[in-house]
Amino acid sequence: MDNETYQESLTIELEQNVRLIIQSANAHRPHIRLMDDDDNPGVMQFTGGTGSNSVVEFDGLYIEGGLSVDAQSCKDISLRHCTLIPGRAINEEGAPVFPSEPSITLSPDSTEHVVSLYRSITGPVIMEENGGKICAAESVMDHPQSGFVIAGQTEGAVPGPDLELDTCTLTGQVNARQILLATGTLFKKTVEVQRKQQGCMRYCYLDERVSKTPRRFRCQPEYTILEKQKRMAGLSVEQEVLIRNQTIPVFVSRQYGKSGYCQLTLPVGPALAKGNKDKNEIGVFNIVSQGFRAQNIEQRTHEYAPFQMKPGIIYVT
Repeated sequence: MDNETYQESLTIELEQNVRLIIQSANAHRPHIRLMDDDDNPGVMQFTGGTGSNSVVEFDGLYIEGGLSVDAQSCKDISLRHCTLIPGRAINEEGAPVFPSEPSITLSPDSTEHVVSLYRSITGPVIMEENGGKICAAESVMDHPQSGFVIAGQTEGAVPGPDLELDTCTLTGQVNARQILLATGTLFKKTVEVQRKQQGCMRYCYLDERVSKTPRRFRCQPEYTILEKQKRMAGLSVEQEVLIRNQTIPVFVSRQYGKSGYCQLTLPVGPALAKGNKDKNEIGVFNIVSQGFRAQNIEQRTHEYAPFQMKPGIIYVT
């Protein structure tokens, strides 16, 4: 596919053992507008009940609308370098048109679905626990109203599937069956896991006081508080509150389409800026290695700056 805009109303019936790939051409970014009968942002509907072993892959697409899978109509969904606009679409002011609507919805059935995201942006994923899982790496999962970004139902009353997350940013609440492994992921809201005896969370950010999770390893702000308690032989309530307030992630913008979308506001405290496994930022912007780049620039500019000059870094966003 090329750089054109395609306005479509799509209903797809997959047969068994089919692999459907919708992919952009190299160095192109096609724009797909999914519209319903009323000319509002709609969904790409997978239906028919005959594709329980079939796979759908999207690569390099910019999609207005959502994806909806009827029972037994598709097994696995994969998105690579794709954007499913949170809120289905944005209006002239840049606000989401349907802020509470999910980007991906899978109807309950006996199929063990797998939803895979790689370097993608989506809204909420609604998928009941059925032995399936969501695997996401270097991606943003955004709920414009900070509701449930992963759950079995839109309201969050039913848990979603198992999760494997690596260097992601989730702006909404999470209700999942279990977290098999989460590494370097920023959970802005509460996390509730039904099976806490299995799985692990490493180098993540979450508020452990209001979340129910499996065992945690060096997660913030809990790790910073424990380390300071060891060094200082205890912390007062005021000191702990100060550490937590300094660690709360604040985004430059929560509005999709803005240049600072889901980027942490400067200055970023060391718990977030260096809290990942590679001593870099927690969350999806770990991939730009901003901390390392700023450190390298500071070292080089001080080394070569003229006498009595103090160089500094001015960030654009």
